[in-house]
Amino acid sequence: MNFETKVALVTGAGQSIAGSHLSGIGQAVALNLAKAGAYIFVNDWNADAAERTVKMIISQGGQAESVVADVSDENQIIATVDRIQAQHVRIDILVHCAAVQYPVSLFDLQADQWRRVLDHNLFGTFCVARAVAKVMKTQNADEDRSRGKIVLLTSIHDARPRVGKFDYDAAKAGVSQLTRELALALAPDHINVNAIAPGAICTPMNIILEQDGVDKEAIKKIPWGRMGQSDEVAKLAMFLLSDDADYITGSVIPIDGGRSLV
Repeated sequence: MNFETKVALVTGAGQSIAGSHLSGIGQAVALNLAKAGAYIFVNDWNADAAERTVKMIISQGGQAESVVADVSDENQIIATVDRIQAQHVRIDILVHCAAVQYPVSLFDLQADQWRRVLDHNLFGTFCVARAVAKVMKTQNADEDRSRGKIVLLTSIHDARPRVGKFDYDAAKAGVSQLTRELALALAPDHINVNAIAPGAICTPMNIILEQDGVDKEAIKKIPWGRMGQSDEVAKLAMFLLSDDADYITGSVIPIDGGRSLV
């Protein structure tokens, strides 16, 4: 797939474990897009993390720069999008991966934690998608071709409840429905909006949670017999972002080794 001349914003793209081969989904998407020729704006709330991904991209011959912003702060997001538009005029691709989660029991869940997770994972998704879509809808495109591609990250747990993930799973259910709503609203502008719903993926976030004793039995419930890899999710995103997917919009696609079938 060739993404030369494309400008992409990838949020939550700084997650990795130093000295490890493990990448977060955002970082894997950024690396794959850069390898295919896109200019990447690497977003993370952590400046050092964003710069690590930028350096990885540049070391592999790609083009990238960091944009530090908290996706739950609409003003920061608008400023980020304005900066990208000022530099490159257009934004062709948004892949929104930024998310947080904290396992907690029902009666230990605090109101401020609930608000933080919903603000970051759901409100943040809305803010980023809306800000980027405002730019995309003004862009020229060939007749019946896409003006821009948006891929959001949700979860198979948007519809499969778990113990101790009340805030995260509720937020991801919102992201899945938001995907459909955005796709419907933006279809007349020929902007594609789709979501990927991963199952158990071997990311730094999940490894840390497993070390804390959370979800150690999860792999036993996966028919394929293993956790997925960030790069596998990235490759699905690459297809949805390609010209071959111009007629796909409003879809929420699971990638879970069959977990949602059980």
